[in-house]
Amino acid sequence: MARAAHSIFLFAMVIGALAWTGHGLAQEVGESVVVREATDDLYAAGGEVEVLAPVNGDAVLAGGTVSVAGEVRDDLIAAGGNVNFSGSVGDDARLAGGSVNVTGTVAGHAVMSGGEVRIAAGSSVGEFAWLAGGQVIMAGSIGGDLKAMAGSVELRGQVNGDAELAGEEIQIADGAVVNGDLIWRSNSEPEISEGAVIKGEVRQGEPLPEFRREPGFLARLFMMLSLIVAAGVLYTLMRPACEACVAVFQAQPWVALLTGLTVFAVTPVVIVLLLVTGIGWLLALVLMAAYGLALLLGGLAGVVVVARRGLARVSPDPAPSLGKTWLAIAVVAFVLSLLYLIPPIGMLAATLVLFLGLGTMAREAYARVRA
Repeated sequence: MARAAHSIFLFAMVIGALAWTGHGLAQEVGESVVVREATDDLYAAGGEVEVLAPVNGDAVLAGGTVSVAGEVRDDLIAAGGNVNFSGSVGDDARLAGGSVNVTGTVAGHAVMSGGEVRIAAGSSVGEFAWLAGGQVIMAGSIGGDLKAMAGSVELRGQVNGDAELAGEEIQIADGAVVNGDLIWRSNSEPEISEGAVIKGEVRQGEPLPEFRREPGFLARLFMMLSLIVAAGVLYTLMRPACEACVAVFQAQPWVALLTGLTVFAVTPVVIVLLLVTGIGWLLALVLMAAYGLALLLGGLAGVVVVARRGLARVSPDPAPSLGKTWLAIAVVAFVLSLLYLIPPIGMLAATLVLFLGLGTMAREAYARVRA
């Protein structure tokens, strides 16, 4: 177990090093981060992150509130409680948050997910767009195909390709234009206004599967107990490494969060590049397996880190007993189970815990190798 976990630590360190040591890289971390001067690749995290200046490369951002008003020449990756984008992206954009609001332009394709996703009138995506959330409102322009899935989907803008919409409620408003086919998937007929223009065929796709019933009390109890046992065993078997991760989080919480986001986002890209080029398919397979295990251990490590930091706030003991730590882990697992009763909030909380775990693992492993 210890050897496997150490291998994952090294894996996370390698990916983290790739993401944090590039030429021209700017790192901004703090409670409030405002970028006012032009920079190359930008990695920023904080309670509030605001980008006002041009970024001449990629931008990876994480925070409670993330706002991008400047130009990002290459890719934009942003995650937060609220993500507001009013600038321009020269390549692709990937946005995720409790709410995602877009009033800017994306030259490439866009992938967005959140409790609420809004693409305002006047905004545009040059290529295809994939949107998912509790509510999706698309009032801008999509240069290629649009795929949207949400509890409620409303199309007010223009789609130059096909529009494939899935949801419990689908509305095509006055002024909406679909230059290709409209494919809808819902358990009820979509509302298509007379003022909407659909130049292609309107057809129903495969019906939505019946939503499974929410897990019952026993199922939720089993999942919570499984999380408690798995995280507790990880801490018991690897206590020094877990304490080192806690120290990393205590010293630089936003750096840990941003590193976790980077590991999560960059690793699949590296795997795809290795497979596509054919120069490292064996390494890609090994990396793929390591990535899956890293996600598992990262989630558990995140629970341990949150539990230990919470315990430190209520107990002055710098080295609490295993019993106290297990109790703190149980409290964190219980809170996560409660948050999952509100799907968007529960998913966001679990994602943040995962990023914290991955980030602290990567930073701790990097520090070990440098030492």
